[in-house]
This record gives sequence, C-alpha cells and structure tokens, in this order.
Amino acid sequence: MHEAAWAAGQAWTRLQEVLGGSESSSVLGARLFVYQGHAYMRLGEAYCKVAFDIGPSEPRANAFARAKASFDQAYTIASAAGSGADKWRLAAKLGQAQAEFGMAVEGTGSWATASAAAAAAIAEPGMTIDFSDDAIYAQGANANLFWIETWNRAEVGVYRTLAQAMYENEADPRTKFTKCGEWNDLASAYPDNIPGGVTKTGNCDGDGSGAHQGADGDHAHYRQDIYDDRGSDIPRASAIEMYMIMAEAALQGTPDYATFIGHINTVRAHHGLAAIAAPTAMGNFLQWPYTADDVTDANASTANAILDRERYANLWMQGKRLYDLERWNHPFLTTDGWITGSTSVADRVSCFPMPRNECQLNPNMAGDPACG
Repeated sequence: MHEAAWAAGQAWTRLQEVLGGSESSSVLGARLFVYQGHAYMRLGEAYCKVAFDIGPSEPRANAFARAKASFDQAYTIASAAGSGADKWRLAAKLGQAQAEFGMAVEGTGSWATASAAAAAAIAEPGMTIDFSDDAIYAQGANANLFWIETWNRAEVGVYRTLAQAMYENEADPRTKFTKCGEWNDLASAYPDNIPGGVTKTGNCDGDGSGAHQGADGDHAHYRQDIYDDRGSDIPRASAIEMYMIMAEAALQGTPDYATFIGHINTVRAHHGLAAIAAPTAMGNFLQWPYTADDVTDANASTANAILDRERYANLWMQGKRLYDLERWNHPFLTTDGWITGSTSVADRVSCFPMPRNECQLNPNMAGDPACG
C-alpha cells in the first residue's frame, strides 16, 4: 500500500513531464490521485502505526490526512477535466468523506465535518445510491481473493458469522450465501469438535470448484454469493458507505436517533428490506458467536447493535471490518474464539504492526517502539 502511494507520486511527476502543464486537467491525473488516496486509506485503516518515505513512525491519523489531500487533488483535476472524468470526480468525492471519517475516528477531525463531507458526496451531480468506485479485476495484474478462497476453493466460509445470522433471519441480499455442504450433526457442532463429518448438498455443483467442505474435511462450506465470479469488482468506496458515515455521525454526542435510523432505512429500502424502528438507547455492539439472537434479541433494537449489523452488511468483504473492530473495541476481539478441536483461541489482533522490512531497512525506525 505504501508502495502504491509512492508509485502514484512518481507517476504524477512523470505525467507533468509528458503533458507539460495539461496534467492538471487530465483524466489520468485524477485517476492516479484517487489511487493514491485509497492507498493511504488502507494504510490508516489497517496499520497500528504508519511510516512514509523513510521517515519515523507516525499515528495512523496522518495516513487519513494524506488521503484527504490526495482526494482533494483528484477532485480538482477531475473537475477541470470535464465530463470525461466524471467517474473519478465522483470517486474523489467519496474518498474525501472516507478520509474525513478516518480523521474523525482518530480525533484529528470532527464527526460534523465527516457527515457534511458524506452528504456533499451524496449531493454531488451524477451521484446515485448505487454508485461505487470499484477495484477492477484484471487478469494477470491482480487477483480476486474473495472469489478464489470461497468459490475456487473452500477455505473461507460464512458459518457462524453475522452474515449467516442476517441472511437466515430475513434473506438479507447483502449477505447472501449458499450451503455447499451441511454438518451431519449440527446440533453438536460447537463449541467442541465437529462430530459426524459433512454431507454434500449439491447446491454448488458446477459453480467454481463445487467444493462442499474445507481442506480439513471437517468444516461444511457455507459459500458467500456476493462475489460470484473471478472478475467480480470490489468497491473501494460507495454512496451506500456515505449513508453509514452519516448514520454513525448522528450517534456522536447527544444521539439523534431519528436521523440515524433515517440513513439506515434509506439503504435498507434500496435493498428491498423493511424499515427498522428508531432505537431509544445506544445499547451494545454484538457479542460473538453470532446467532439469530443478534438480530432478534432485546439488544438488537439498540443503536450500536443496528449500526454494527448494518455497516457489516453494507460493507461486507470490502476491507472495512477490521478497522471497525479496532475502533469500537468490539467484543469479537476478546470473546473466546472457536476452531475445530479447541474451545478458545488467543485474543484477536485488530491492526497490523509495522512491517519487518520497514523496521530493518528504514534508518529512522531504529529503536522505534513501533518495531518492538
């Protein structure tokens, strides 16, 4: 990600040399700054600390500030480039709100500014609720690992995830999945070993590998059906995410439950789902393991539970969940885990440490606590 951000800067230098002044109204210029902005966003969302250009470690908030500057530049260039750059103008507007959101979370920005930026993105000419800035699959250049590990192989499944609970509760199209295999004795499947093995359902025959169980032979494969093709594009930013930003912002300080649920229900209506009643209390984030109770119990109607579920469903498999777990200090991080043959695992890590090669090769990282 750092290399991607650096490469975008090098590309800009080269573009200035080649275009000799017209780069500031070039579609290519707008595109590269959108790419750079997203590279900085991923750094801020994923890493505990960041470092730039052989510099010392910095707070992750600084990555969001850099992302904001990149998206600002992208928007300026795209606006000057005209209609041929509309896609990148819209993408930049979404990115600006994402960056403001990150800074608000880290305390270097404000929730009011983040909400206003998200609202401005929604109001941007040409923006629709189903617009997304996608990472485009290109054979030989990148790989859709979601498809590879769920359709081409049976390595990652939906069993015991919030996605399973939401889909089974109301056939939520945002978390749809297929049971390629089923436990022979589901009632005894946890918390201990899976007894009795797995039986193939036939539901996935002819799709990808058609695999019905994990590589260990003990796990029934519940396959995600959102990215159902090797060429499926994955959103980097979307108009729907803007509604999630505005919804969460409405809960800061004195909660505005009516505004919060209005944004939530706008997106639910877009997906053909029934409206949710406005909460009357903040409540708690969802406990793990996730079951149908998480969408039907008493806490399920509180603001934090609704936000947890709806942000999860709307941004599922878009690389956003890790940062949500980190910033919410989510119960999932400390609740006893579960794997075949064990009733608990160590607490889960919620952000990536400084890369070893950064610590070894960057002279300004010598003795830095981030490398401890």
